[in-house]
Amino acid sequence: MTFLCKNCAYLLSNGACPIVGYSPDPNQPVCNSFSDTKYICKVCHTPIFHKQMIIDDKGNTYCDKCFAKLSTCANCEQNVNCAFDASPDTPKMIQKREIVGNMQAVTNVRNPDIVKTTCQNGCLCYSEENGCMRDFNCCNNIKYILGN
Repeated sequence: MTFLCKNCAYLLSNGACPIVGYSPDPNQPVCNSFSDTKYICKVCHTPIFHKQMIIDDKGNTYCDKCFAKLSTCANCEQNVNCAFDASPDTPKMIQKREIVGNMQAVTNVRNPDIVKTTCQNGCLCYSEENGCMRDFNCCNNIKYILGN
């Protein structure tokens, strides 16, 4: 049995092939990108080329962009509620000066007064050891929206 382009899951209704970038003859033999199954990303619901998809241990398929977000703040229920950002107090960031030997370094840090009234007051994204875990884009308190 010969597989033809018209049997490929990626061939669009207008006859164009998004893989080769043009409209092939639907009756020509297939290229090495042929697939009889069309895969869809579980998160963004866009079609995924079968050689570029990522499958998790539960058999769900993801595009690379959505898979990268799965274990980060972007996939956490807490991501929408940041008491520090919502606080009307200003300034949010202050400069911290550190002197080591004859060198000085100035960095921007979160205002410790606002951190005490917001983050240290029960925020799940805050750690005494590391501060706001959103700065690192992950923590042990993640509450997954999708996956896992």
